[in-house]
Amino acid sequence: MRRPPLIDLATHEFPWVTPPELASYLPCDRRTILRMIAAGSLDAYQIGRHWRIPIDEARRAFHVKAHNKSPMDTQGTSQI
Repeated sequence: MRRPPLIDLATHEFPWVTPPELASYLPCDRRTILRMIAAGSLDAYQIGRHWRIPIDEARRAFHVKAHNKSPMDTQGTSQI
């Protein structure tokens, strides 16, 4: 049974994601993400032994559009 995703690419607020976070969003293993990085189909930066994937690159690679949270998403009423 699959675990729930650690992130939602459409609303993720940080500038990068890790291979395990990205793999939890997609139906694949983190090793698949690392193979994509090695093949050059996914841009990423290595910091020591760890990989970081820019969120914009992850969205582009997997065709996910960003959604900005509006004031109504958090409160249920407009804050204008």
